[in-house]
Formats: sequence, structure tokens, C-alpha cells
Amino acid sequence: MAKASRSNDWGFPRWRGVRRVARRPEPVRPCDRHGCERAGDRPAPQNGPHSPERWYFCERHAAEYNRNWNYFEGLSAEDAAARETDEQRDASAYRSQSLRLGGPGDGSRSRDEMRASTSSS
Repeated sequence: MAKASRSNDWGFPRWRGVRRVARRPEPVRPCDRHGCERAGDRPAPQNGPHSPERWYFCERHAAEYNRNWNYFEGLSAEDAAARETDEQRDASAYRSQSLRLGGPGDGSRSRDEMRASTSSS
């Protein structure tokens, strides 16, 4: 009768052999700027702020694109002003909340008084 052999698949760490899987490198998307060979890993909108279509630029070309980006391009002056006031109104709740949370204590002392009380401790 053959002697039972012990399995290498017990306990920690598992002593069985490591199975190597050949993996191919994932392709790197190039920058969408013509002639640039860097990795295009920074998305930017193509046709407006809420468009799902994106350009993919390298860091340098994304910065250039952002400098020249006009959020209100294609809108009339009235539409741009209306959108700006709507977005400011929507953001005002966040602004007032952050001012309340980041202000000088409970409002009974000035910022200088708060600073003096913390530096004297």
C-alpha cells in the first residue's frame, strides 16, 4: 500500500507553488492634443460643462485648456447672467454654512480676542 503524502496546501502561509499568470500591460491613453505623446489622464469636457463627452489631456495641456475654458460660451448675455445668479443662489447655502462653522467661536469675541486667548495658553 502506498504511503499517503502530505499536501502542501495547508495552514498559513500556503506553501503550494505560485501560479504565474501572464498579463499584458494596459495601454496608456495618449494626450488628445495633436502631436503630444504624454499620457492623457486628465479629463476635460468637450461640448459644455454637463456633456458626457470628454477630452483626455496630459497635465500641461489640461492646464492650457482650463485657462481658455469659458463656461458661458454659446449662451446669450441674459442666459449667462441667469445661470450665474441661479448657481450663486444654490451655492449661497453652502457659503453661509461654512462661514458659520469657520467663524470666530460663538460670535461674541473678535478674531483677535480668539487668537490672543489661544496664544496665552
